[in-house]
Amino acid sequence: MADVRATAGVDADAEVGARAVWSSVAGDFGTDTHYEARVRGRNLVLGNANRRAPLPATPMLARQQAKARRRATRPQGTSHQRPKRARIYAQDTLTSAQMEPLQSLWTTYIQDVLRVRDMTRASAETQLQNAAWVQQVQSTLLKADWTGASIRVVRSTQPTLVHVHGMVLAETHETLQVLPPTSKPMRPHCMYEKLMKGIPKQNSVFRIDIPLQDGTLRMDVHGNQVRYTMPVRATRKHKAKKTIELS
Repeated sequence: MADVRATAGVDADAEVGARAVWSSVAGDFGTDTHYEARVRGRNLVLGNANRRAPLPATPMLARQQAKARRRATRPQGTSHQRPKRARIYAQDTLTSAQMEPLQSLWTTYIQDVLRVRDMTRASAETQLQNAAWVQQVQSTLLKADWTGASIRVVRSTQPTLVHVHGMVLAETHETLQVLPPTSKPMRPHCMYEKLMKGIPKQNSVFRIDIPLQDGTLRMDVHGNQVRYTMPVRATRKHKAKKTIELS
C-alpha cells in the first residue's frame, strides 16, 4: 500500500513525485483537476511482481493447471496438428530428379489413355488435320489425371504466369501446383512456400506435352474447363467451343 495523501506533515517532494507519476500514467488525462479528484488523499495499491501465485483452491483445479502445463510443453508438429502438406512427402528433401518416376508413370498412363503409344511425330501431324481426332484427344485430356504431367502456361489474365512451366505435383478445385525444373534440394515445406507455384485454372490456357516415340505432341487446354475435382471432371461432358484470338 502506498499513501499519497498530501497533508501538512508530508514532504513537498513526495507531492511532486506523486503528481509526476500520475501525469506519466494518465497522459493527457493527468491534469491537476483529475489528480485532486482521483489521487489526492487516497491509498493506491501497487502490484508486487515478486509475489508468488496463490495455491490452487481445489485438487481439481490443480489437476487442470497441471494438464494445461503439459499441453503447453508438448512438442508441436504431431500428426494431427501438422497441415496435410507437411505429410505428403516422407523424404527430407525434394528435387525435380526425384519426380522423374512420377513423370514416367504419367507418360505410360497418358499414352494408353490417348492410344498414342505407337504413334510417331509424322503420324501425329497427319492426325492433327482431323478435327474429330483433335476434339477427341482434348476431351480425353479434360477427363484425365494431370498429376505428373509437364505443362506450360501459354495465356493467362495474369501476365506473371505466362511461360511458367513445370511438373504438376498436386491439383485442387481451382489451382494446379506446379514444380518448376530445379536441381537444388528443398525441404517439403520450403518447396511449397518458395518453389512450387499455385497456378489458377480460371482464365488460363495450359499446353500439355504428350511424349511420343520420336517427339512430343503438344495440346492446348483451357483451364476453365477443368475447374472441377478429378472425380467430377472424369464424368463431366464438355462441349467444344470456338475461341477467337484478339491481337
